[in-house]
Amino acid sequence: MAAVDSVQAAGNILSIIADTNVSENNLKVVYSIYQQTWMQGVYEFSSTDSLTLYNIATQHASDAGEAVYAARVMLDMQVDEFSANNQRLSPELTDERDEPSVTLFPNPASNKVNVQISLEDGQLALVAIIDLQGKAVVESTVVSSEVFALDVSSLEAGFYFVQTTINGELIETNKLEIIQD
Repeated sequence: MAAVDSVQAAGNILSIIADTNVSENNLKVVYSIYQQTWMQGVYEFSSTDSLTLYNIATQHASDAGEAVYAARVMLDMQVDEFSANNQRLSPELTDERDEPSVTLFPNPASNKVNVQISLEDGQLALVAIIDLQGKAVVESTVVSSEVFALDVSSLEAGFYFVQTTINGELIETNKLEIIQD
């Protein structure tokens, strides 16, 4: 009974939020996704929901509101919004490297993991999920900057590495946890 009451209460909150500006619209979108997933015990997002949350999470909270933080929590993203001299920067400007960046979400994942990669024109990337024995268990070739999903439903629960190679050069290795429901 308490779960039904909290879902009903969340629906009431959503109906109260007037999406008259970016901040309120973001809040309504994030809470709606939260209500349809986490409140129901579902911790996987559809590709559309993942992309929507990612787009909100990468905005600056001073412009896009508190929903930015909620989206980051839901995607398990950590964004450094301060430069070395404590001057506020937008999230996408915090990485001073010219190298492409790779973001995985959700992490941990169970059925699929979304990969956000930034590539320059003409770059070719290979994204490989590597098990603890060093064997590539999933591989995908990427030719443009995009968010794409890798199917990880066949992988056993545990830890894996995600290696990103661009034009034959290893650029980044990330940790990925697979959980099975």
